[in-house]
Amino acid sequence: MHELPAEPRRRRRKASAPISPSPALIGSVAFSPAAVEQLADAIAARLQSRTPAAPVEGPAPALLTVKEFCARASICRTTAYELAKDGRLQTVKIGRSVRVPVTELARFEREIA
Repeated sequence: MHELPAEPRRRRRKASAPISPSPALIGSVAFSPAAVEQLADAIAARLQSRTPAAPVEGPAPALLTVKEFCARASICRTTAYELAKDGRLQTVKIGRSVRVPVTELARFEREIA
């Protein structure tokens, strides 16, 4: 009868040393635990007092991904690529990605509607 191979021994991890309240080193300067705690509290208070920045609304994109175009035009992706292949939909290649100008969306909607 065949013997099963012995299971490999698993190493035990050494327990990490608990964090001691020794002074923190930042660069070559040592700070006491109380000073570090005070600094952390000051940073937290400063972060809470800040108002979030308003989202920046830029101009509308001039090019859409095929997925975005399909969602807005209510067509499937295959149809969009077939239209591009037949020359009925203008596309722009950027590297390996394909983009559709926003003007094509307006033209597509005019011609279909």
